[in-house]
Amino acid sequence: MKKNEVKYYPNKLESLISIDEIFTIHYFKYGRNFTGPGEAHPFWELVYIDSGVAEIQAGKKTLLLAQGEAIFHKPDEFHNIFTHKNYANSVIVSFKGKGKDLKELEGLEIKLTSKEKELLNLIVSEGSKAYTDKLDLVYLKKMTKNPNSPFGSDQLIKNNLEIFLIYLIRRVKGEKEQENSKAIEVTPTSRLALKIEEILKANLRNKLTLDDISSSVFASKTTCKKIFHKEFATSIMKRYQELKIEEAKRLLAENELSIREISDLLCFPSEQYFSSSFKQKEEMSPSEYRKSTKLNHLI
Repeated sequence: MKKNEVKYYPNKLESLISIDEIFTIHYFKYGRNFTGPGEAHPFWELVYIDSGVAEIQAGKKTLLLAQGEAIFHKPDEFHNIFTHKNYANSVIVSFKGKGKDLKELEGLEIKLTSKEKELLNLIVSEGSKAYTDKLDLVYLKKMTKNPNSPFGSDQLIKNNLEIFLIYLIRRVKGEKEQENSKAIEVTPTSRLALKIEEILKANLRNKLTLDDISSSVFASKTTCKKIFHKEFATSIMKRYQELKIEEAKRLLAENELSIREISDLLCFPSEQYFSSSFKQKEEMSPSEYRKSTKLNHLI
Protein backbone atom coordinates (compact mmCIF):
# COMPACT_ATOMS: atom_id res chain seq x y z
CA MET A 1 0.00 0.00 0.00
CA LYS A 2 1.44 3.32 -1.11
CA LYS A 3 2.07 6.12 1.31
CA ASN A 4 -1.00 8.27 2.01
CA GLU A 5 -3.22 5.88 0.04
CA VAL A 6 -6.61 5.43 1.73
CA LYS A 7 -8.54 2.25 1.18
CA TYR A 8 -12.28 2.54 0.54
CA TYR A 9 -14.78 -0.30 0.71
CA PRO A 10 -17.64 -0.49 -1.82
CA ASN A 11 -21.27 -1.05 -0.91
CA LYS A 12 -23.16 -3.01 -3.51
CA LEU A 13 -26.45 -1.32 -4.42
CA GLU A 14 -29.44 -3.60 -4.07
CA SER A 15 -32.24 -3.52 -6.68
CA LEU A 16 -35.48 -4.70 -5.10
CA ILE A 17 -37.60 -3.72 -8.11
CA SER A 18 -36.36 -4.06 -11.68
CA ILE A 19 -38.49 -3.20 -14.72
CA ASP A 20 -37.14 -4.87 -17.84
CA GLU A 21 -39.91 -4.48 -20.44
CA ILE A 22 -42.49 -1.83 -21.29
CA PHE A 23 -45.56 -2.61 -23.39
CA THR A 24 -47.66 0.54 -23.41
CA ILE A 25 -47.42 4.16 -22.32
CA HIS A 26 -50.68 5.82 -23.27
CA TYR A 27 -52.89 8.78 -22.44
CA PHE A 28 -56.51 8.07 -23.40
CA LYS A 29 -59.29 10.66 -23.47
CA TYR A 30 -62.57 8.79 -23.15
CA GLY A 31 -65.88 10.44 -23.93
CA ARG A 32 -69.13 9.31 -22.37
CA ASN A 33 -70.45 5.77 -22.94
CA PHE A 34 -67.05 4.29 -23.81
CA THR A 35 -66.94 0.49 -23.59
CA GLY A 36 -63.78 -1.48 -24.16
CA PRO A 37 -63.64 -5.16 -25.19
CA GLY A 38 -61.69 -6.14 -22.06
CA GLU A 39 -58.45 -8.09 -22.03
CA ALA A 40 -55.98 -10.13 -20.02
CA HIS A 41 -52.22 -10.33 -20.57
CA PRO A 42 -49.16 -11.77 -18.80
CA PHE A 43 -47.83 -8.44 -17.50
CA TRP A 44 -48.77 -5.63 -15.11
CA GLU A 45 -51.01 -2.73 -16.08
CA LEU A 46 -51.44 0.59 -14.27
CA VAL A 47 -54.61 2.60 -14.89
CA TYR A 48 -54.59 6.16 -13.54
CA ILE A 49 -57.54 8.54 -13.88
CA ASP A 50 -56.25 12.02 -14.62
CA SER A 51 -59.72 13.56 -14.69
CA GLY A 52 -63.33 12.46 -14.68
CA VAL A 53 -64.66 9.12 -13.44
CA ALA A 54 -64.38 5.58 -14.87
CA GLU A 55 -65.83 2.23 -13.92
CA ILE A 56 -63.15 -0.45 -13.76
CA GLN A 57 -63.62 -4.19 -14.00
CA ALA A 58 -60.77 -6.07 -12.31
CA GLY A 59 -61.33 -9.81 -12.33
CA LYS A 60 -64.67 -10.45 -10.63
CA LYS A 61 -65.00 -7.03 -9.01
CA THR A 62 -65.99 -3.62 -10.34
CA LEU A 63 -65.19 -0.23 -8.85
CA LEU A 64 -65.25 3.47 -9.64
CA LEU A 65 -62.01 5.39 -10.06
CA ALA A 66 -62.11 9.17 -9.76
CA GLN A 67 -59.56 11.86 -10.54
CA GLY A 68 -56.18 11.20 -8.94
CA GLU A 69 -56.86 7.50 -8.29
CA ALA A 70 -55.09 4.48 -9.76
CA ILE A 71 -55.41 0.71 -9.88
CA PHE A 72 -52.95 -2.05 -10.77
CA HIS A 73 -54.07 -5.10 -12.74
CA LYS A 74 -51.88 -8.11 -11.99
CA PRO A 75 -50.63 -10.36 -14.80
CA ASP A 76 -53.35 -12.51 -16.45
CA GLU A 77 -56.20 -10.67 -14.70
CA PHE A 78 -59.13 -9.88 -17.01
CA HIS A 79 -59.91 -6.17 -16.88
CA ASN A 80 -62.01 -3.56 -18.65
CA ILE A 81 -62.95 0.13 -18.48
CA PHE A 82 -66.29 1.94 -18.98
CA THR A 83 -67.36 5.58 -18.73
CA HIS A 84 -71.21 5.40 -18.98
CA LYS A 85 -72.57 8.95 -18.45
CA ASN A 86 -69.22 10.27 -17.25
CA TYR A 87 -65.99 10.99 -19.07
CA ALA A 88 -62.44 10.12 -18.11
CA ASN A 89 -58.88 10.88 -19.10
CA SER A 90 -56.54 8.07 -18.16
CA VAL A 91 -52.88 7.12 -18.22
CA ILE A 92 -52.16 3.48 -19.05
CA VAL A 93 -48.70 2.03 -18.39
CA SER A 94 -48.09 -1.70 -18.76
CA PHE A 95 -44.82 -3.40 -17.92
CA LYS A 96 -43.02 -6.55 -16.86
CA GLY A 97 -40.47 -6.68 -14.09
CA LYS A 98 -38.81 -8.58 -11.27
CA GLY A 99 -39.01 -8.27 -7.50
CA LYS A 100 -40.96 -10.17 -4.87
CA ASP A 101 -42.42 -6.92 -3.56
CA LEU A 102 -44.33 -6.36 -6.80
CA LYS A 103 -46.99 -8.57 -5.19
CA GLU A 104 -47.90 -5.52 -3.07
CA LEU A 105 -49.38 -4.01 -6.24
CA GLU A 106 -51.93 -6.79 -6.81
CA GLY A 107 -55.38 -5.18 -6.92
CA LEU A 108 -53.97 -2.00 -5.42
CA GLU A 109 -56.41 0.93 -5.52
CA ILE A 110 -54.68 4.11 -4.40
CA LYS A 111 -54.83 7.89 -4.64
CA LEU A 112 -51.52 9.20 -5.92
CA THR A 113 -49.51 11.85 -4.11
CA SER A 114 -48.18 14.92 -5.92
CA LYS A 115 -44.71 13.32 -6.06
CA GLU A 116 -46.11 10.12 -7.58
CA LYS A 117 -48.10 12.13 -10.13
CA GLU A 118 -44.93 14.00 -11.05
CA LEU A 119 -43.07 10.73 -11.66
CA LEU A 120 -45.95 9.35 -13.74
CA ASN A 121 -45.95 12.54 -15.81
CA LEU A 122 -42.22 12.11 -16.45
CA ILE A 123 -42.81 8.53 -17.66
CA VAL A 124 -45.53 9.64 -20.10
CA SER A 125 -43.48 12.62 -21.27
CA GLU A 126 -40.39 10.50 -21.91
CA GLY A 127 -42.53 7.84 -23.60
CA SER A 128 -43.78 10.42 -26.10
CA LYS A 129 -40.15 11.13 -27.01
CA ALA A 130 -38.93 7.51 -27.03
CA TYR A 131 -41.74 6.21 -29.31
CA THR A 132 -43.34 7.64 -32.43
CA ASP A 133 -46.90 6.37 -31.82
CA LYS A 134 -49.71 8.69 -30.73
CA LEU A 135 -50.50 8.41 -27.04
CA ASP A 136 -54.22 7.78 -27.65
CA LEU A 137 -54.00 4.64 -29.82
CA VAL A 138 -56.13 2.38 -27.62
CA TYR A 139 -55.46 -0.98 -29.20
CA LEU A 140 -51.80 -0.52 -30.12
CA LYS A 141 -50.04 -3.89 -29.66
CA LYS A 142 -46.45 -2.78 -30.25
CA MET A 143 -44.95 0.65 -29.76
CA THR A 144 -42.59 1.96 -32.44
CA LYS A 145 -39.19 3.05 -31.20
CA ASN A 146 -38.17 6.52 -32.28
CA PRO A 147 -34.76 6.25 -34.01
CA ASN A 148 -34.11 9.88 -33.03
CA SER A 149 -35.16 9.58 -29.41
CA PRO A 150 -33.13 11.64 -26.91
CA PHE A 151 -30.12 10.07 -25.25
CA GLY A 152 -31.11 7.70 -22.44
CA SER A 153 -34.89 7.69 -23.06
CA ASP A 154 -35.28 3.99 -22.27
CA GLN A 155 -33.28 4.29 -19.07
CA LEU A 156 -35.24 7.34 -17.91
CA ILE A 157 -38.52 5.46 -18.45
CA LYS A 158 -37.13 2.44 -16.60
CA ASN A 159 -35.65 4.46 -13.73
CA ASN A 160 -38.67 6.72 -13.23
CA LEU A 161 -41.05 3.75 -13.33
CA GLU A 162 -38.95 1.87 -10.77
CA ILE A 163 -38.83 4.94 -8.50
CA PHE A 164 -42.59 5.41 -8.91
CA LEU A 165 -43.27 1.80 -7.92
CA ILE A 166 -40.87 1.97 -4.98
CA TYR A 167 -42.66 5.04 -3.61
CA LEU A 168 -46.02 3.26 -3.93
CA ILE A 169 -44.85 0.00 -2.36
CA ARG A 170 -43.12 1.86 0.46
CA ARG A 171 -46.35 3.73 1.13
CA VAL A 172 -48.46 0.56 1.04
CA LYS A 173 -46.11 -1.20 3.43
CA GLY A 174 -46.18 1.83 5.73
CA GLU A 175 -49.99 1.92 5.72
CA LYS A 176 -50.12 -1.77 6.60
CA GLU A 177 -47.81 -1.16 9.54
CA GLN A 178 -49.99 1.76 10.60
CA GLU A 179 -53.10 -0.45 10.54
CA ASN A 180 -51.39 -2.76 12.99
CA SER A 181 -50.50 0.08 15.34
CA LYS A 182 -52.51 2.76 17.08
CA ALA A 183 -54.42 4.93 14.62
CA ILE A 184 -53.09 8.45 14.25
CA GLU A 185 -55.47 10.97 15.78
CA VAL A 186 -56.80 13.66 13.47
CA THR A 187 -55.74 16.99 14.94
CA PRO A 188 -58.08 19.98 15.31
CA THR A 189 -56.01 21.89 12.75
CA SER A 190 -56.23 19.15 10.13
CA ARG A 191 -59.98 18.90 10.76
CA LEU A 192 -60.29 22.63 10.10
CA ALA A 193 -58.36 22.36 6.82
CA LEU A 194 -60.53 19.45 5.67
CA LYS A 195 -63.66 21.40 6.57
CA ILE A 196 -62.48 24.31 4.43
CA GLU A 197 -61.83 21.90 1.54
CA GLU A 198 -65.38 20.54 1.90
CA ILE A 199 -66.79 24.08 1.78
CA LEU A 200 -64.82 24.85 -1.40
CA LYS A 201 -66.07 21.69 -3.13
CA ALA A 202 -69.67 22.40 -2.12
CA ASN A 203 -69.53 25.92 -3.56
CA LEU A 204 -67.97 25.52 -7.00
CA ARG A 205 -70.99 27.23 -8.55
CA ASN A 206 -70.87 30.13 -6.14
CA LYS A 207 -68.38 32.91 -5.47
CA LEU A 208 -66.83 32.41 -2.05
CA THR A 209 -64.59 34.92 -0.32
CA LEU A 210 -62.18 34.38 2.55
CA ASP A 211 -64.67 36.22 4.75
CA ASP A 212 -67.37 33.68 3.82
CA ILE A 213 -65.06 30.76 4.57
CA SER A 214 -63.77 32.10 7.90
CA SER A 215 -67.35 32.78 9.02
CA SER A 216 -68.41 29.27 8.10
CA VAL A 217 -65.68 27.63 10.20
CA PHE A 218 -65.70 30.21 13.03
CA ALA A 219 -62.02 31.07 12.66
CA SER A 220 -60.12 34.18 11.60
CA LYS A 221 -58.96 34.61 7.99
CA THR A 222 -55.34 34.51 9.15
CA THR A 223 -55.87 31.22 10.97
CA CYS A 224 -57.70 29.70 8.01
CA LYS A 225 -54.97 30.68 5.54
CA LYS A 226 -52.15 29.48 7.80
CA ILE A 227 -53.70 26.09 8.65
CA PHE A 228 -54.91 25.37 5.10
CA HIS A 229 -51.49 26.13 3.62
CA LYS A 230 -49.82 23.92 6.22
CA GLU A 231 -52.07 20.95 5.37
CA PHE A 232 -52.40 21.38 1.57
CA ALA A 233 -49.23 23.32 0.66
CA THR A 234 -51.27 25.86 -1.32
CA SER A 235 -53.51 28.85 -0.66
CA ILE A 236 -57.26 28.56 -0.13
CA MET A 237 -58.22 30.65 -3.16
CA LYS A 238 -55.71 28.93 -5.45
CA ARG A 239 -57.17 25.57 -4.41
CA TYR A 240 -60.67 26.97 -5.00
CA GLN A 241 -59.76 27.93 -8.55
CA GLU A 242 -58.13 24.53 -9.20
CA LEU A 243 -61.34 22.81 -8.12
CA LYS A 244 -63.38 25.08 -10.39
CA ILE A 245 -61.11 24.21 -13.35
CA GLU A 246 -61.60 20.50 -12.67
CA GLU A 247 -65.37 21.03 -12.64
CA ALA A 248 -65.03 23.00 -15.89
CA LYS A 249 -63.22 20.05 -17.47
CA ARG A 250 -66.11 17.79 -16.57
CA LEU A 251 -68.64 20.23 -18.01
CA LEU A 252 -66.61 20.75 -21.19
CA ALA A 253 -66.47 16.99 -21.79
CA GLU A 254 -70.25 16.71 -21.38
CA ASN A 255 -70.55 19.20 -24.27
CA GLU A 256 -73.94 20.52 -23.15
CA LEU A 257 -72.99 24.08 -22.16
CA SER A 258 -71.08 26.75 -24.06
CA ILE A 259 -67.75 28.01 -22.77
CA ARG A 260 -69.40 31.28 -21.74
CA GLU A 261 -72.16 29.40 -19.88
CA ILE A 262 -69.57 27.32 -18.02
CA SER A 263 -67.64 30.46 -17.11
CA ASP A 264 -70.81 32.07 -15.76
CA LEU A 265 -71.96 28.92 -13.98
CA LEU A 266 -68.66 28.65 -12.09
CA CYS A 267 -68.65 32.38 -11.30
CA PHE A 268 -65.46 33.37 -13.09
CA PRO A 269 -65.13 37.17 -13.46
CA SER A 270 -65.28 36.89 -17.27
CA GLU A 271 -65.04 34.37 -20.08
CA GLN A 272 -61.60 35.74 -20.95
CA TYR A 273 -60.37 35.26 -17.38
CA PHE A 274 -61.79 31.74 -17.34
CA SER A 275 -60.06 30.85 -20.63
CA SER A 276 -56.69 32.25 -19.56
CA SER A 277 -56.89 30.52 -16.16
CA PHE A 278 -57.85 27.24 -17.81
CA LYS A 279 -55.01 27.43 -20.33
CA GLN A 280 -52.49 28.31 -17.64
CA LYS A 281 -53.37 25.15 -15.72
CA GLU A 282 -54.13 22.69 -18.56
CA GLU A 283 -51.80 24.06 -21.27
CA MET A 284 -54.69 24.18 -23.73
CA SER A 285 -57.73 26.39 -24.18
CA PRO A 286 -61.23 25.28 -23.10
CA SER A 287 -62.22 24.79 -26.76
CA GLU A 288 -59.11 22.69 -27.44
CA TYR A 289 -59.85 20.61 -24.37
CA ARG A 290 -63.46 20.09 -25.46
CA LYS A 291 -62.33 18.95 -28.91
CA SER A 292 -59.89 16.47 -27.33
CA THR A 293 -62.69 14.77 -25.35
CA LYS A 294 -65.40 14.57 -28.02
CA LEU A 295 -64.74 10.99 -29.14
CA ASN A 296 -66.95 8.41 -27.44
CA HIS A 297 -65.01 5.45 -28.87
CA LEU A 298 -61.29 5.65 -29.60
CA ILE A 299 -60.15 3.30 -32.38
